Amino acid sequence: MARRIALLHIGHPLPAYDDHAGALHDALAEHAELLDSAGCALAPVTSDDLERAALEMLREHRSAGLKRRDVEGAWAHVGRRSLKGKAHRIVALPRLMAARRDQAALVVDGLTGFEVHVVVTALREEDDVADLVGTWSEQVGSSRLHVITLDEAAAPIDLAEELAGLALVLERERIERKIDKLQKKRKKVRSKLDLLEAS
Repeated sequence: MARRIALLHIGHPLPAYDDHAGALHDALAEHAELLDSAGCALAPVTSDDLERAALEMLREHRSAGLKRRDVEGAWAHVGRRSLKGKAHRIVALPRLMAARRDQAALVVDGLTGFEVHVVVTALREEDDVADLVGTWSEQVGSSRLHVITLDEAAAPIDLAEELAGLALVLERERIERKIDKLQKKRKKVRSKLDLLEAS
């Protein structure tokens, strides 16, 4: 069975959703029906789970007044919970855009079991995402790294629409690859049958 897709949205954060790591998750949850129509669902975790996961992955727990043990395993929890169910998953954690290469590698490892695609949202005024893209493309490859350009005034519904659209495109590509494989198999079977009939 083909692995499910995980769309990991790492930012930029939409304005008004960058105070708390899980704030965008809650805002996107209001558009669950739209995401569901594209075969996606948000990771079944709370915004506080995502806040702790961001603090753990970025090693920022001290700045939040926490000890390492307070956040230990938070990202693994997000990964395990995401595996439940059958839908493709969306994990919106814009703060991870600040991850260093080693941290990005750990983030991707935490989503084992998924075909991980990283989604970067660039604001129209910012045209230089090269450093960020480089960090993450090393982890997932350039074909699994997607840059979406949004306006400064973009709302969660705009991001939800973009994520749903991307999920549909990726699913279509998967189906086309599957059809291609089946057609090749069919040709092989046909040639074998032709050989049997000729003998």
